[in-house]
Amino acid sequence: MTIREIIIKYREENKLSQRQFAERCGMSNGYISMLENDVNPSTGRPAVPSLSMLRKLAKGMNMSLDDLLAANETLLVELSADKKAASEKAARKQEFVELFDRLTPEEKKLIIAQMKGILAAR
Repeated sequence: MTIREIIIKYREENKLSQRQFAERCGMSNGYISMLENDVNPSTGRPAVPSLSMLRKLAKGMNMSLDDLLAANETLLVELSADKKAASEKAARKQEFVELFDRLTPEEKKLIIAQMKGILAAR
């Protein structure tokens, strides 16, 4: 099945309108419509949801992301948004390491102790 078919089947089985389903998933009605029509109006090409959108769909359908991906035979997924987030996270880590390396051994111990204290207080 395609994402389009999975969504339509779920909505029909649960007697949900597009709007109700969109609300359940935390998405816009227009986005669900785009997935069901399988056309991205901006490009005229097939709609390809990002991994984060697939997570929202899965949650809205009370299933795991793994189950949704297993049911999706086409497996067209846009990963660029997820790549951007991973790239930003890697850049922050690199900045931290570079700054940390410039500290004295005593300052490093102090920073580590502060981080442990912050985490313990959660």
